[in-house]
Amino acid sequence: MYTRNRLRLNKPLLIALKLLIYSLIYYGFRWMLTLLWGEPLPSAAFLLTIVLIVVYRGKLTEMTQKIIDKSFYHKLYRLKKTVRAFNADLNSTIEYDLLLQKSLDFLAQTFSATQYAIYLYKGLGFERLPHNGNSLPPASISPFPAEALQQSPFGRPIQFYQIEALWKEWPAGQPLLAPGYSDKRFAYFLPLKGSNHIIGFLLFHESVNRYLNIPEVKEFLLELFNNTAEVLENAQIHRDIKRKSLESALLLEIIQNITATLHLEEVLSSIVDNLSKLVSFDAAAIFLLNETQGTLQQTVATGYEASLREIVSIK
Repeated sequence: MYTRNRLRLNKPLLIALKLLIYSLIYYGFRWMLTLLWGEPLPSAAFLLTIVLIVVYRGKLTEMTQKIIDKSFYHKLYRLKKTVRAFNADLNSTIEYDLLLQKSLDFLAQTFSATQYAIYLYKGLGFERLPHNGNSLPPASISPFPAEALQQSPFGRPIQFYQIEALWKEWPAGQPLLAPGYSDKRFAYFLPLKGSNHIIGFLLFHESVNRYLNIPEVKEFLLELFNNTAEVLENAQIHRDIKRKSLESALLLEIIQNITATLHLEEVLSSIVDNLSKLVSFDAAAIFLLNETQGTLQQTVATGYEASLREIVSIK
């Protein structure tokens, strides 16, 4: 037995398939009448089609619905399988960059490129991350005041918010909602809210409504994105602590090198070597100011050609 919710879920597709089946029945009767009488007899074929539809309408509807459900729930099964795999990945690593890439991979596997956009908080604003199939360049939002986020209507657990309704309900947050509000492809706003603050947000196309209309699917998607936000937030904290710890260790090593030798070039070389552990670079150099000549004298360099190692004037 098919409930009203299931029929409402895919009613346009159900109607389209019904019309297709009825047309096939009609042309089937025309073909048979042509074999029997030598001509198609369209009126008779139409009458026979109507009789068949009236008598077997319930069975035809059930057969059509089964075809739709088989296709839809196959997609639903694949979605759940992808979600379970992604959820396992979230619990298997604490490295921020790896978690972020796994999150982007999950979105790419689950939704088409035009169905979503992801923004993450960087510095003082939110930046859109590029993804495959989305030709839009990265974009940042102007600095967003922290107090506006604190006064946001986003409770816990998070929800899929309709952008137009949220735009009217939360005027202070309109700079944050502007990308989704101005781009009419998007209908839903989903904040990625960690335990302390919002680390980003997702914009979704109206077509994801096919998932949101099913309470079970909507619930586990919300649970998944809520977990994703918390895991990414924890990974950010872990990354920051790890970096500060590394900075402290390298600073201590530099101090030890300074106190262990009076050779200036060795000290500067150790500084360059330690910097390479903090940031990636192809070339680096340390210049000392010659106050008498008003020039910068290169003392230590790595990655530069010998011909480029010259005195640089600061006049």
